[in-house]
Amino acid sequence: MSLMRLIISVLVLIFSLQSWTKADDIRDFQIEGISIGDSLLDFFTKNEIKKSPKSKQYKDKKYVTATFYDLNSEYYDAINISFKKKDKQYIIQGVSGSKDYNNNIDECYKKQNEVFNELKTLFKNAVNTENKLRKIQWSQTATTNQSYMKFKDGSFAGVQCFKYGKDDKKKYNIKDLMRVSLFTKEYNYWLVNIAFK
Repeated sequence: MSLMRLIISVLVLIFSLQSWTKADDIRDFQIEGISIGDSLLDFFTKNEIKKSPKSKQYKDKKYVTATFYDLNSEYYDAINISFKKKDKQYIIQGVSGSKDYNNNIDECYKKQNEVFNELKTLFKNAVNTENKLRKIQWSQTATTNQSYMKFKDGSFAGVQCFKYGKDDKKKYNIKDLMRVSLFTKEYNYWLVNIAFK
């Protein structure tokens, strides 16, 4: 590996000073030691993957997103990992770390800005979009405040705060949260343009 991988954490960002000036590839980042292009089988057994909760909001079924809890993580309450449904190697196309901010969305926005501002100082070649408020496609009331950066290869790193209404929280057993995400170009395109159609 030509570059030392970097770890993005929600509360404390830890970077290798020897390599951050060169890092412009999504595979140079890790969330809890997991990166785009890795095999999920390097971290979890097939049985653990099978038993993990799966996202049910997507209408298109090309990708599967599995959620893992009980991580003993200092930074995250859960990890979401996305891979192609028919991929027997479980190559990771998207990985996100989530931190609960239930009923405390203002604190989520504050932390989101802190994290993204730190990312901007380190990765000046990325194209940034900040604090873009959007409705969530599968909900009438939920919103996401997005800050993300696009890299030369078309991949994305983002920090988002999700605010859900009472009905969504009850129906999907979800909470308001902040998420740090890494997506390949292909997976991000699917998520934005195909997943909910």
